[in-house]
Amino acid sequence: MDIDLRTFVTGGGILGEGIQIWDIRNLSQSTNRIQWGEKSNGDPNYPLTHAVKFMPGKNKIIAGCMEEPEPTKVFDTITGSCVFDFPGMKSSCFTVDISPNC
Repeated sequence: MDIDLRTFVTGGGILGEGIQIWDIRNLSQSTNRIQWGEKSNGDPNYPLTHAVKFMPGKNKIIAGCMEEPEPTKVFDTITGSCVFDFPGMKSSCFTVDISPNC
């Protein structure tokens, strides 16, 4: 997936919509949806994703949620798989940021 200025990412939703990647030219449906974990999308117990951000120059997203054993993860935008989590973080993550050189 090419990440450009027409692409943006959203997280959360009160129904557990999860992480979604969108193309601004067609907002009727997301182009990709990333599951946080094994729970099915739409499950009210699915973690509410509070913060998402593309990592500059990479096909990766960093995301934070609440009430999960690993509340912050990095996902591959192509495969949707988790490529890194932060095992030392044990409390909810409400915001994320990343330096320009990652």
